[in-house]
Amino acid sequence: MKYGVQLPSRSVPEWRAHNILYNDIRDTITQETSGNLITADGYNTIFSLLNDEYQNVNLFVKSKLGEIEQRLRTCQRLVAAISSLDSGSRNKLEDLQSTSEMTRDTNIYQLQCEVAKVSRDVQHLSRFAGAQFTGFRKLIKKFRKLAPKDGPQLHEFERLLNGSESFASIDFTSIFLELSLLYDMIRSGRFSPFKSLPPWTLNGPSSKPLETRLCQFDVRMVSTPAKTIYYWIHSEDIVQVQVSLLQNLSLLAGSDHSQVTRTTFYDDEEFDCAVRKREPAQTCQVELLENGDVSAKSRTVFCAPTGGIRHFCAATLSSKVEHKLYTGALTSKDLDSLDNNAKFALGWALSRQIKPRATVVSSRLRYETNFATTDAEIQHVWAVIDSDLVVQNCRNSLSKFPYHVLQIRFTGQDAPKWLEDMGKSHLMHPVSESFSSYHYALYLAQNKKVFWSSPSWAKILEKGEDIRKAPKPARQQRSKRSTQTLRRQSGSSSGGAGGGNILLNDTTANDSTRYWNEFDNPEDEDDENAFSVFVNDEDEELVRMMRAEALSQPLMKFSQTVRRSVRHVKQLLGLEFSTADEYPSNSPCSSETQSLLGTDRLSGTQYSPRLIPTDIGPDLETDNALVRTRLQHRENMMMAMLTTVCLTLAAIIDVMVYAILLSEDVEDLVVGAQVVLVVGLLLSAILATLGAMAFGLHNPSNWPSQVCVHGFWFAVMCFGVGGISWIVTT
Repeated sequence: MKYGVQLPSRSVPEWRAHNILYNDIRDTITQETSGNLITADGYNTIFSLLNDEYQNVNLFVKSKLGEIEQRLRTCQRLVAAISSLDSGSRNKLEDLQSTSEMTRDTNIYQLQCEVAKVSRDVQHLSRFAGAQFTGFRKLIKKFRKLAPKDGPQLHEFERLLNGSESFASIDFTSIFLELSLLYDMIRSGRFSPFKSLPPWTLNGPSSKPLETRLCQFDVRMVSTPAKTIYYWIHSEDIVQVQVSLLQNLSLLAGSDHSQVTRTTFYDDEEFDCAVRKREPAQTCQVELLENGDVSAKSRTVFCAPTGGIRHFCAATLSSKVEHKLYTGALTSKDLDSLDNNAKFALGWALSRQIKPRATVVSSRLRYETNFATTDAEIQHVWAVIDSDLVVQNCRNSLSKFPYHVLQIRFTGQDAPKWLEDMGKSHLMHPVSESFSSYHYALYLAQNKKVFWSSPSWAKILEKGEDIRKAPKPARQQRSKRSTQTLRRQSGSSSGGAGGGNILLNDTTANDSTRYWNEFDNPEDEDDENAFSVFVNDEDEELVRMMRAEALSQPLMKFSQTVRRSVRHVKQLLGLEFSTADEYPSNSPCSSETQSLLGTDRLSGTQYSPRLIPTDIGPDLETDNALVRTRLQHRENMMMAMLTTVCLTLAAIIDVMVYAILLSEDVEDLVVGAQVVLVVGLLLSAILATLGAMAFGLHNPSNWPSQVCVHGFWFAVMCFGVGGISWIVTT
């Protein structure tokens, strides 16, 4: 399929108006290079179009990047606001139900919405930039194919396209790390300003060096019994996959640091682990890089698949022992001075007579999380993305893998639901169970003991197939109100015999006629060029919640003032003890109370106790539902209170007015008194209407409540109209 047809689907549907004019430029190249001849004007025409499209795309991408940065600044302000609310109420038990609670929940929900929008925009921007860059490369390739020579303009445009200021060279690392920090804050429920809380504090303090912690993660991932799934990821889709993983997993602290992971695989002469598709013995080492040079190096850890209950045995090796293991000079005497783990692991290696078979070097990004499945089974998930993967096999030949490799390991029988959904998306290419970096190294060495024939994944590499897949187009659901159907009635015309249609040659009298305008054509539902409006329901819900909060703030402040006044009077009368008297400093309850008030003694981080019972887990959709439920409950409570107050005041005013009308003669009242009575009846009607409107904003309730409220409103309106008529007529 030609790329001009694929471009709308590979790019972002909402931004398709900003796609490059691929078909127009391609046709221009074909016309100007007909017969393998091209004039100077043809060169100028082609590269003028290319430069114009490049500038348009570059400007649009930079503007979208500015919008993302603005959203991140909004997230920082929300985090600072939540942190200030937490620090202001952490020492007051009576403030746990104060007016700031609803503001805080609204800020958390708004923060989650902003983080979701940033994640979506980053994925869309990466997808859009990759699609446009591929389009430019294909146009350059077509020009080189048809033109007799390249020319200086082509080289200048290539330098512009691949330059540091190009949209194709945007680095999303800083945005990615900030998103990781925001997701960790939301999951942990601990909000602190970015300047006061480094990213690694959310994953727990650690005194171990960074390279050691990264190496220990790799060892845990290998040595824990778990199922493994491999995916290949194209370089154009890697940012989208990284952000998608952030929504479900936590980025390991320091994993973003410039580092190299070096893994050496060991196997016996029969390649037993490779044939049985088991995890082989291996040594792991992590090297930190500074300006391209190794600044720190972890100690080598040897993982041996010893089997049994332990499954794997891991031992830290010195450089001397590692060298002997690699060269095959290790003997049983060398094990005497080692610890028990090293003796057990290396003893297994000596008994199996294993040798190094391949070494893999890559830049690794690490994810990890814990969460509970629906059947309450605790499931652990690890994920690593290996980039710039270079394989050195036993023949000392080097080979760079063309794609990024995503390896996911999880405990339990079934994969998480989010992983199944990601595996079905267009971003990742699943590979068979026979693939691993170790198997890839053996395949390059043409090992006949392992591969009698080429596996399915090897055929893809040999043929150079494109693993990218076009995303499935999202079908736009149109409202039934956008189009109307008018059925003609055969007997509606006054002309013609038998009441037929006035157009005698019209054979579609009983067909339906559909109406549309230039922006809403019902026949264009599958047309990629049809005009569509994308609506985000989260914005409307957030605005509604903020309006409800603004309406309820005065009532909440009033109720808080009354509650504090009553509590203060009780304390003066000795009917209630204060918090300080109830929990003195030397009381055993003091430490528990301080813990509930928001002090985490382990991390030293201040956070609100209100998030303890609603700790945000990895599943953000579940947490969003909890926050929405709490906000909806408060909104319903405030609307019910407002309805009750308004209807009660309306009833009191009506009773007072009719008491005066029945006890006094209306004709004897002065004009001023009559005006006051009319104003009172009008005020009663307004209050009743306001109460009915507040009841309408309430969530759908049972029918007896609806009958009572609407019946009361109707009675107040009748009494008001009747009273005003009585006063005016007399």
